[in-house]
Formats: sequence, C-alpha cells, structure tokens
Amino acid sequence: MARNYNLGSKSDMQRFMRDLKSSVMDKAESAIRAKSFEADCPKCKAKIFVTEGRNICPRCGAEINLSLNIHR
Repeated sequence: MARNYNLGSKSDMQRFMRDLKSSVMDKAESAIRAKSFEADCPKCKAKIFVTEGRNICPRCGAEINLSLNIHR
C-alpha cells in the first residue's frame, strides 16, 4: 500500500527521503544479486560466468563460490 506524505512537513520529507533511499537500495541490491559475472576458474583458468553463491566450472568441475558484500 502506498504511503501518503505531506512534503511541506519537514518530518514527512525526511521520512519520504529515507523510504525512497531504502527502496532504491533494495532494487539496486536485487539487480546486482541477479547479475552474472565473468570470472576465471581457479583450477583450469577458463573464463566462465558465475552468479552469487555456489557455481561449478563446466570445463573441470571445480567449485567456485561468489559472495557479494554489499554495504548500505
């Protein structure tokens, strides 16, 4: 449900800015976590695309763990 803000009020403007920042950060974090990244396999050095979490190299079967540290 959408929130109502009285943007003429300083406290509502602050709440609006806080909520807007939180919403933008949530959407950006979601987009980054859904993205795939090019990486070199630590074992066979093949270039592969990995997503966050556990990945397996299709060439040699090595496990590659990608952890994203997103700071707010």
